[in-house]
Amino acid sequence: MQSKDKIPVLFVLFNRPELARESMATIRRYRPSRLYLAADGPRPEREDEQALCARARAAALEAVDWECDVRTLFRDQNVGCGRGVSEAITWMLESEEYGAIVEDDCIVSPDFFRLCEELLPMYKDDERVVEVSAFNPLGVNSVKESYFFNLYPGGCGWATWRRAWRHIDFEMKSWRTQRLRLFLRFNPLEAIIRLWEGQKVYRSTKVWDFQWMLYVTLERRLCITTCANLTQNIGIGVNATNTHTAYKPWANARIGDLQRPLQHPACVAINRYEVHRRNVEFLRRYATLLALKIIGMLKQKGAKPKHP
Repeated sequence: MQSKDKIPVLFVLFNRPELARESMATIRRYRPSRLYLAADGPRPEREDEQALCARARAAALEAVDWECDVRTLFRDQNVGCGRGVSEAITWMLESEEYGAIVEDDCIVSPDFFRLCEELLPMYKDDERVVEVSAFNPLGVNSVKESYFFNLYPGGCGWATWRRAWRHIDFEMKSWRTQRLRLFLRFNPLEAIIRLWEGQKVYRSTKVWDFQWMLYVTLERRLCITTCANLTQNIGIGVNATNTHTAYKPWANARIGDLQRPLQHPACVAINRYEVHRRNVEFLRRYATLLALKIIGMLKQKGAKPKHP
């Protein structure tokens, strides 16, 4: 059963104790009554990682100085960030009807948790709605409400329901039959990009968020996006598992303020203007990254080797 006020929070961490400490500080400000801590095990080929993982876990546990039911899923063996995060979310939702998910490279505004306190119970039986996201680096300028309905998951601080998460196909067993449907859900250029991403995930299954995005978009589910950005990624860099470059639209996103009381949309429907803005930014980002990659390859090819 959910408590009347505080929502349960899952905190996923790994091997960066300083980031874990900084991210946990924002959860500490909210003080959930139930906190789930999930940590993947160290990789055997990294000699210093066992100590780093231990320090990160200790930092998370030491931050809990309020009355709280703390549950842990600390792995001895490394399963990778794909299985690690996916199975951690499943683990929490086996006990909870809904909950928020925060990874150790994110700081989340307490406004997001308070937003979830209202929206998770409100939409718990609405199968159309599958996510509440704190992430909106573009902001909005077309609506006066506190949030809008989007076609795309946000990540970087989000919440979901057990009824929605149970549909995720982590192993992508249905990818061969689903992939052509991408062209019915995206414009042709983005569909090609997603098909390329999907093929990489299908071969390795090293992530979990693409599988979630695939379910949400192909089944035309709705994600709640706040009109103020309520999260920030603090983990981009050389030590990150996936995001090594700061050239991302969320790299320098600032946390805003959510006005209260909440203003709810008049109906549960896609905000097509905001979805279009997101599509333009998505394609601009990929075009720029591709251009930078090509320039780098040309420079590398043009560099003459020095001979002794």
